[in-house]
Amino acid sequence: MSIIVGYVPTPEGEAALEHAVTEARKSQKLLVVITSSCSRSVATMQQARSCRRPRSTVRT
Repeated sequence: MSIIVGYVPTPEGEAALEHAVTEARKSQKLLVVITSSCSRSVATMQQARSCRRPRSTVRT
């Protein structure tokens, strides 16, 4: 089983990520982070598509 967390660059996103890292370490589970640097105010599908980033894997 894995832990999955969504991250956006906001105070809430930082808190969610911090909590997820703590839980993943404590339970020795894989942590999957879904990231977005897009604003909450994306108005069109074209703008939303421009926010896509390539997937990457980070292991610590």
